[in-house]
Amino acid sequence: MLEKFSFKVDASLFWIIFWAIFFFPIALLLLFLNGEFSSTDHRYYIDYNGSTFWLCFWMIIFFPISILLIMFNGLTLCKESKSVAV
Repeated sequence: MLEKFSFKVDASLFWIIFWAIFFFPIALLLLFLNGEFSSTDHRYYIDYNGSTFWLCFWMIIFFPISILLIMFNGLTLCKESKSVAV
C-alpha cells in the first residue's frame, strides 16, 4: 500500500523567501526545523535541542560551527500518532 505524505511549515513564508533569495542555507534550515511531514496515521518532525538563534547566526557567520552545534546538541526525529476518534 502506498502511503502519501504532506509537508507543512510552521514559519513565516516571508523569512523563508527572504533567506532563499539572500542566503539559501538559512532557508533550508528554517524549512528543516519548522517543517513537518504528515500522513494519515502519523506526524513526523525534527526537534533541534539547542538554540535556533545561535544555529542560524553561526550558519551565516561561519558555516562549520553550525555543523558542530548540530553534532553536539543533537537532533531528534519525532513521530507522533494521530488519535482516531471512535
